[in-house]
Amino acid sequence: MLKILNILPRIPTPTVDGGAIAVFYNLLNIKREGVEVVVAAFESNRHPQDREQMEQEFTLYSVPANFREYDSKSAFLNLFDARPYNLALRFDQDTFRDLLKRVRQDHPTFDVIQFDWVYMAPYVPLVKSLWPDAKLILRQHNAEYMIFGRMAEHEPAWHNRLFLKLQTAKMKRYESRALTWFDHVITLTDVDKQLFEGLLRRGAEARNPAAGDHPVITTIPAGVDIQRFARPAGLPRKKQFLILGSMSWAPYVQALLWFLNHVWQDVHEAIPEYTLNIVGSNPPPEVHAFHGHFNVNVLGFVDDIMPELHESCAMIVPLKSGSGMRIKIIEAMGAELPVITTSVGCEGIPIEHERDCVIADTVEALHDAIVSFTQFPDQGQSLAANAHHIATEHFSWQNIARKTVELYQ
Repeated sequence: MLKILNILPRIPTPTVDGGAIAVFYNLLNIKREGVEVVVAAFESNRHPQDREQMEQEFTLYSVPANFREYDSKSAFLNLFDARPYNLALRFDQDTFRDLLKRVRQDHPTFDVIQFDWVYMAPYVPLVKSLWPDAKLILRQHNAEYMIFGRMAEHEPAWHNRLFLKLQTAKMKRYESRALTWFDHVITLTDVDKQLFEGLLRRGAEARNPAAGDHPVITTIPAGVDIQRFARPAGLPRKKQFLILGSMSWAPYVQALLWFLNHVWQDVHEAIPEYTLNIVGSNPPPEVHAFHGHFNVNVLGFVDDIMPELHESCAMIVPLKSGSGMRIKIIEAMGAELPVITTSVGCEGIPIEHERDCVIADTVEALHDAIVSFTQFPDQGQSLAANAHHIATEHFSWQNIARKTVELYQ
């Protein structure tokens, strides 16, 4: 039996955001293919964590994390640190090294050791010493340096913009080095694959002594449980739009506030009978301040997202920065919910404007797209049907798990 160790920055249960969903269901379906899965993870203090749910499916080793928030002092001190602040303040901790040594006592061999997110790369030297015969795979969900760069472009405060530009440069240097420490790299989208191949190529051209041999990069997307998300036949839609996502992720909050301040208020004037439901854990005060105004409902975390997916007339994904794959869009496709998004929001997903979704990048385009959905409901039904077909063909978790196991073998 193939045996893998998955090294994670947090326990991926409960599955309340895209990152957790992309990890948990990937592992669950790999297990169903006959693979033994052991997990080593931080117990995050920034996300809801459910050890019991995880232990029902996998052998779990975990250690409490001290993921600190950056403030003006830590931002200043990071100027003198070559590492990106996320790495310096959160993920590089000796307690996790001790945890890996405990795993080694119980599990002397693994065939494959998979790291999810490049932030866990500081543990590569130790892992190589503990399991020298294992193959190391990086499953990189995003091009992290691109997230910082895009956030900087849309940050109005000059000092925050400068800080984000510095983080972009640090993250780009770190990612270009860290990619070379693995035997293989998995990206969720071809867009990120091309970005990483470019980093590796430029590193070789610069004769970076730390570059070493270049790993092969393969795209294997995240998926959706088509049966679980299936929309009941004949269910009517309500006069409501949906925005969905964890508000622990800075690019999402940035985009949401931009949308609420610059788009939705004018949309509300045009179609005052429609509401906007905002669903996601940890809404900050700036977002919650909109609750009860302009027909906005800030619902926070909900136990069951299906009613929102099945009864809304469209999902809006106004992302302006970010990278990787938006799991929420894949889930909307599986639930036959029409999607209005930006070019960044649907990046890496094979859907096309006015065939499978509506892509709108400006204030005016988003406004017109939302209002149009209320005037021409048949348009949304056609888009949703086409997108659902794509989800079924390309994003079945079973097919994705099978492709992943073939790569492991």
